Amino acid sequence: MKRETRTRAMIGFAAGMVAIAIGIVVFLAPLASTWPDGLDSTAEKLGFAGRAVEGIIKTPLADYSVPGLPAPWSTIVAGLVGTVLALAVGLGLAYILKATRKHGTRVSR
Repeated sequence: MKRETRTRAMIGFAAGMVAIAIGIVVFLAPLASTWPDGLDSTAEKLGFAGRAVEGIIKTPLADYSVPGLPAPWSTIVAGLVGTVLALAVGLGLAYILKATRKHGTRVSR
């Protein structure tokens, strides 16, 4: 297979995976359970939920919600932001690794 054809196939595959991830966020995120997760339910059962300390850094999308938006849209927007950020970090790391490999330097383990 030619390099150009292989590159196009990889781009098409990646675009398809991104589309699937966005579809999952848009259609399934609003159906997420509102029940407490494992850590929260354990903290409630063992009686130390009230001793939680506010974090040092305030997160903009705490509890997967965007302030000011109604419930389903808030979850969708928070999920989309998280998906795009994860994609950006992954692409950034891939670019850095490709650049180091191109220049002959290796990342030490």
